[in-house]
Amino acid sequence: MPGLGGRTSLPPERMTPVRVRGKRGQRARQRALREQRALQEQRAQHATNGQPAVVSPDSAVKPTSSKLECLPTEILESIFLYSQNFALPSVSLTLCRALASPHLKHLTLCSFLTVSDDESSNLGRIQSQLLRCRWMDLAMLRRAQKDHKLSTLRYGCEVPTKVLHGPWTNDKIEMLRLLKKLRAKLDWETSNNGEVADQSLKEAIIQGNAPMVDLLLNRWEPYPNIYTCIVPVTQEHLRLAILQGGCRRNIIDDILHAGRVQRDLPDLHLGDSDIVDWAIEKKAHGDERGSWLLDLVSAEGTCT
Repeated sequence: MPGLGGRTSLPPERMTPVRVRGKRGQRARQRALREQRALQEQRAQHATNGQPAVVSPDSAVKPTSSKLECLPTEILESIFLYSQNFALPSVSLTLCRALASPHLKHLTLCSFLTVSDDESSNLGRIQSQLLRCRWMDLAMLRRAQKDHKLSTLRYGCEVPTKVLHGPWTNDKIEMLRLLKKLRAKLDWETSNNGEVADQSLKEAIIQGNAPMVDLLLNRWEPYPNIYTCIVPVTQEHLRLAILQGGCRRNIIDDILHAGRVQRDLPDLHLGDSDIVDWAIEKKAHGDERGSWLLDLVSAEGTCT
């Protein structure tokens, strides 16, 4: 039948429905937002009640093992030793459990820490990586020294960061002492270990931790007469020991001794004006530290 403008109108059953874009998508987005708000409210309610949020099993992500983790333990141990990648156990809990046997640790010590020859130029670097492992503690190092006749570490082996900072324990102090005896060095060029050790020395001076001060300073070893470098002592260390560290005699003696034997560094000056003023003030109040320090200044002829 004719319609407006002379056009013919189709009956309703023959009309093609027109899709209005966005309506169905909008409804889906609104439904997702409502579900998300409901889930957030549920979690907030559980948190308010002191209960953990409940996650449905369908939404939980199920962990999957990699092909490497599915290998037999014997093959994983061979890969660990051949690759020399001592960080491999930290990749996953599965690898950590598989590579934590005492047998593997024994093989690792024999293979890299207590070898009798030095065919590999990278052996010092490999030993440094081994010392950084969490399981390589004082007990393991002593075992290598006793059972495997470990007498020295290879050139380039570095002191690990874990023994260069607090909190200080007896094991940490003894491990640093043993590493120093085995000729491990401190890397000042390619890592921040030097800065860590220097900061630890300053903290030990202020806290009056005499054993750590002794270990971290430059010292001549009586045998085999090797100059072992840990942290070079400077005028700043001397000032800290006197002005902030309580002027403890044993620490002052260690600092002055290290300053006398170290090479290619400026001499220490007890005649520093702040040090002299501190000593004069303490002596005026009857503090024997002031008199003792002024006697040192006079004996060395550094008073200005």
